[in-house]
Amino acid sequence: GYVVYRVRVRRGGRKRPVPKGIVYGKPTNQGVTKLKFQRSLRSVAEERAGRKLAGLRVLNSYWINE
Repeated sequence: GYVVYRVRVRRGGRKRPVPKGIVYGKPTNQGVTKLKFQRSLRSVAEERAGRKLAGLRVLNSYWINE
């Protein structure tokens, strides 16, 4: 059989996980907020669903709502 599973992924840019915005190194590497996440939201959702339902396989995924 088939299972339909909904996953919510927050939209928007990725924020670097640093305590209170403290970063080290050269100024080029000190960005916190204007980072672009290199993976698609779709792949993130598929990975989360696969992690939650480890015994099943992800066949497909599609956008539901905004």
